[in-house]
Order: sequence, then C-alpha cells, then structure tokens
Amino acid sequence: MNGAQLLRYAGRRLLGLIPVLLGILLLVFLMVRAIPGSPARNILGQRATPQEIARVEAQLGLDQPVLIQFFRFCSRAVRGDLGKSLRHNVPVTEELKRVVPATIELTVSAFLIAFPAGVLLGGWAALRKGSAADLLTTSASLAGISVPIFWLGLLLILIFSVGLEWLPFGGRTDLLIPPVTRFMLIDSLLGGPPGAFWESVKHLILPALTLSTVPLAIIARMSRSCALSVLDMDFVRTARAKGLPESTVLWRHVLPNAILPVITVAGLQFGYLLGGAVLTEHVFSWPGLGSLLLRAIGERDYPMIQSAVLVAAVSFSLVNLVVDLLYAKLDPRVSLEENR
Repeated sequence: MNGAQLLRYAGRRLLGLIPVLLGILLLVFLMVRAIPGSPARNILGQRATPQEIARVEAQLGLDQPVLIQFFRFCSRAVRGDLGKSLRHNVPVTEELKRVVPATIELTVSAFLIAFPAGVLLGGWAALRKGSAADLLTTSASLAGISVPIFWLGLLLILIFSVGLEWLPFGGRTDLLIPPVTRFMLIDSLLGGPPGAFWESVKHLILPALTLSTVPLAIIARMSRSCALSVLDMDFVRTARAKGLPESTVLWRHVLPNAILPVITVAGLQFGYLLGGAVLTEHVFSWPGLGSLLLRAIGERDYPMIQSAVLVAAVSFSLVNLVVDLLYAKLDPRVSLEENR
C-alpha cells in the first residue's frame, strides 16, 4: 500500500464524513429541543413571563424553525464560528479550547494504561489456556466490562482518597499553573512551581485508571482470542518444530500476526474514550468535554451541546480513519482501493 493510495482513500473517507456529521448534528438539534425546558427560561428564571421568554427567544434566534437554525449553525461552523453560549455569553470555541486538552490528556493516559496492559494480559492468558491464570484473566476482563464506571470511580475515591489519603479525588491540580498549552502535565513542566508535575500526575491517576478499565478488558479479551487463533496455525507449529526459542516464536511469529485485529479494536476504543468520558469526568470533577456537555444539557445551552457533540463525532471519525490507514500500512494484504 503506497502513499498515493492512502491519500486517495483518506480523501474519500473525509468526504464521506460530511453527510455523517450533518446527520449527527441534525439528530442532536432535534433531540435537545425535545428536552423539556427552555434556554430563555433558564436565563430569565422561573418567574419570567411568556412575553419576556418570547422576546429573549427572538433575540437568540430560537423562534425560527429548527431547519433554519440548523443550516445557520452549519454555515457558521464551516467558517469556524460555533456561536456563543446562551447561558454564559462566551464564544463556544473558547470554552472548547479550555476543556478539550483536559479530555485528551485523560483519554491518552487511560489508553496508555489500557493498551499495553490489555495486550500483555491477553497474551499471558492465551499462553496458559485452561489454567488458573487464564480463568483469572477472563473473569477480570468480564468484570472490567460489567462494573459501572461511576461505581468504580466512587470506590477508588473511597479507598485511595478518603481511606488511605494517598491521592486527590477531584480536579486537575491544586496549584496555580500558568496555562501555556492547557495540557496540565506539559504546563507543569514549562512554568509550574516545584512539585507541580507530580501533583498533576497524582490528580490524573484515579480518573485514568477508572476510564481505562473497559478498554483494557476489551483489548485483553481480543488479544487472548487472536493469540489463541495464531498459536494453532501451522507456521507456529513449524517454527517450534525447528527448535526456535519460545521467545522468538512469540515475538517474530505470533505477535505480528495477532496484533493487527487488536490494533483495530484498540483504535476504536480510543475513539470511544474521547467522546465517552462523561461519567468519569463528572465523578472526578475533571473539567473536560464530558463535564462541559453535562453542564450544557442542564442549562439547555444549545450551541454548547451541538458543538461538544460535533467535536466528539469528528474526533471519533478521525481516529477511526487513522486506524484504517494504519491497518492497511501494517498489513500488505489489505487493499483500500477495493472499498470504493
């Protein structure tokens, strides 16, 4: 798969994203307006008269038909203008610039825990198929998928923050760190006070561990399944029959063939993490995209809701595209040209 083919495929995929994103936005437009409550009433208070509410809705353009509002939002979004928050009267893009780095930092940290741990656990279980280690890994993976994120987060807070007092239970830091890149770990190194980096790491540990449980479990199960299927293949038995060391068989023959499907699943999980950290951010008071979305829904802040969902949808789509390109680059048997 050469570079020109990858670029052509990426271009087709990006063009195909346009109707998908428009459909998602339209669905969000209809859903948020079906929620009981009015942004104008939230702004004016519960004692506002119908005349006052109608006046504010006219000022905000909420008295127009939904399709008119939809096309107006899309036309502005193409120019990079996502409007202003109805509740706080600040540009939506400024709010997104503030919270998106926090979500990316949390998501990347959780993924860096989930991917290597999941691959190692799944491979370890496959090599010991039917043993107590295999049963333990499989059971732990099932528990990781089944346990509710919010319950696990509260349990970790109760143990490590309240009981042992080892780790903080909320926020990104307790120190004043100048926002340079808005990535707290980086900013703490660039201009933070002494000990700021370790303080930021301590705030990140519990939410990252909590968020990593589901993708870790899924990656572990997928790694085990792929490793088992490769271990049963003829070329692995041939390599062992030639007397190659077990480590050579595993690293040169089993891992390269078993890791490709795992990479696909891991990439999808990373995309889900970017848009699905709502509960984790809420439990740990993490000021990210999920927390912003929850607040916007409670305030009926339509531009903020629409923009947050748009960012999450674009992020997931781009991650999915990168995974497809990476899979095609790693596996020469895959032909993207066939998917026209």
